[in-house]
Amino acid sequence: MNSLVLTLTEALRYRGGIGQWSWILHRVSGLGVVLFLTLHVIDTSWAVFYPGLYEEAIAAYQSPLFTLGEFALVACVVYHAYNGIRIVIFDFQPRWWKHQQRAAFAVLGADRRHVGAGVRPDADRSDRPLRPQPVRARP
Repeated sequence: MNSLVLTLTEALRYRGGIGQWSWILHRVSGLGVVLFLTLHVIDTSWAVFYPGLYEEAIAAYQSPLFTLGEFALVACVVYHAYNGIRIVIFDFQPRWWKHQQRAAFAVLGADRRHVGAGVRPDADRSDRPLRPQPVRARP
């Protein structure tokens, strides 16, 4: 909780541009992933120690609210990964920091594209083959 208070305090104090928003989103997405992993470890341990409670938790996870939470989790993971790659690249190439704004918008665009692809109603491709099948000529 202390980290959340620090994040909010710093967000309200610092008045930067896209760099500020990248930092805030990176911190919040990281906290979201840590929160999910903590809850996941706890509820998975219930399968061994409290099977009835585990079944109730799994039933609760089928609600639409948790479905929205899963989409938010995917968005957090994807954004955190892309922004982390951006930070690593800039750490190794400091002269590229002048392109920070363009790179931050590229990260947001990549996140939107990849998360949006999973949210589309026609994104369920479980009945389709993973690889295109070769077209065979009819005799």
